[in-house]
Amino acid sequence: MGQTTFTIRMDEDLKREFNALCENIGMTMTTAICVFAKKSIAEQRIPFTLTSNSVPSKKIRIGAAKGKLSIPKDFDKWDKEIEEMFEDGDLF
Repeated sequence: MGQTTFTIRMDEDLKREFNALCENIGMTMTTAICVFAKKSIAEQRIPFTLTSNSVPSKKIRIGAAKGKLSIPKDFDKWDKEIEEMFEDGDLF
């Protein structure tokens, strides 16, 4: 599947706070937005709220450099844990 760029505008303070939150829960802002988009499409609604204590405490880094994608060996397990966290369809 090809990749594309998605550009948004937001308040500088909001961006800084969102970035800090994402780092605290062990993901990038891009990953957080992609998780949100995938879940929204799957459920056809705004499906959940992320909080800094609602994801696994282990930080996982996904790196891309020189066109090569590096995904940690345990990413599938982590991805499944996130999916299970939002199965019940809690709204905010």
